[in-house]
Amino acid sequence: MTHRSQGVPVPRVRSPVRRAGASLYHSSGSGVWAFGRHNDDTTSTSFTAVYGAKAVAGKWTHLVGGFDADAGRLLLYVNGRLSATKATERTRPGLRPRR
Repeated sequence: MTHRSQGVPVPRVRSPVRRAGASLYHSSGSGVWAFGRHNDDTTSTSFTAVYGAKAVAGKWTHLVGGFDADAGRLLLYVNGRLSATKATERTRPGLRPRR
């Protein structure tokens, strides 16, 4: 599924839980690519995002967003290169510890 932000097609990725999804998107306010996730599996609006390289209208761009649970970091890759990282909670929303 995609949507358009200032003429740039942007994919959206969501998980099936309430708000634990992650999104790759174009930040229209700053004109850059972004990757974010909800901080918990509730109805709260608590969200953490990392902002990377400038988006260029009409140019194909390969985006990958990742979450390193061990390091507690969000990662955004643009065209195969690490564009930005940001510290976040080490837990992954929607997952419960094994017993």
